[in-house]
Amino acid sequence: MNWLAAAVLAYVLLGVQLAVAPSLELGTQVIPMIVFTLVVYVSLHATSRGALWLALLTGLAVDLTSPAIVAQPGGSVTTTLMLGPTALGYLAASYFVITLRPMVARNSLLAAGVTTALAGAIAHIVIVVLLSVRATFDSAWGFEATRAMWSGFGSAVYTGVAGVALFIVYRGLAPVLGTADTGRRFGRTTR
Repeated sequence: MNWLAAAVLAYVLLGVQLAVAPSLELGTQVIPMIVFTLVVYVSLHATSRGALWLALLTGLAVDLTSPAIVAQPGGSVTTTLMLGPTALGYLAASYFVITLRPMVARNSLLAAGVTTALAGAIAHIVIVVLLSVRATFDSAWGFEATRAMWSGFGSAVYTGVAGVALFIVYRGLAPVLGTADTGRRFGRTTR
């Protein structure tokens, strides 16, 4: 995998996610995770170590650029940065995709969309669990796990649909990313 190309693409997708995703919001907090589609694509096509590192670093970048909104007891609202929940969620989702990839038809757009939706659901489960654990230690922090879980599942499905379109773009960028299939020999890739 070409790390420079993956980092530049992740940076561009993160910027697109920050700029465009709020305007694509459906309902309450159901937005596509545009940069997450790259994590799933790389997890399907690159080496395991590279995919896990990309997932962790991309999750950290998302954590740094999206502050959590915290409701205070007096009715005021503040924001805070929390490093970790999204990074660990993306890491768990990447591991799920790496585990699932021998059973997935990598060139099928339908399989790519379903895999992205399932991985997004796993990422949101991890994120909500971590935020719920944090909320048990800080009673002033208003966090509704049920609402966050449903909006997370909606975002996962929305990301799966968006992932189908983005996987077409990623296929065109496969030689640049270093994720192009180099052929098969005896049922295993020759990478």
